[in-house]
Amino acid sequence: MPDFNPDTSKPMTDIKYDDLKFIQTTRPLPRCPPEELGFGKVIADHMLMIQWSAGNGWGAPEIIPSGPIGLHPFAHVFHYAIECYEGMKAYKD
Repeated sequence: MPDFNPDTSKPMTDIKYDDLKFIQTTRPLPRCPPEELGFGKVIADHMLMIQWSAGNGWGAPEIIPSGPIGLHPFAHVFHYAIECYEGMKAYKD
């Protein structure tokens, strides 16, 4: 398990936009007409990824081709999703 106690002897780094790296996708998606754009309607070709650690803070930002995001099986997001589902069932009943 990672150590979540930050090293306070050195300052944590902030996000440095000058260090931004861009990796172009090799499989671009078809362009969407501007009138069809909307949040949650169109999948992007790229995503922003910035590593963070308790000891060092933010790493260099990268715009990379869209792909899977690795989550630990005990990530709280899974717990909350189940709780929301169970809550909706209780509300409906």
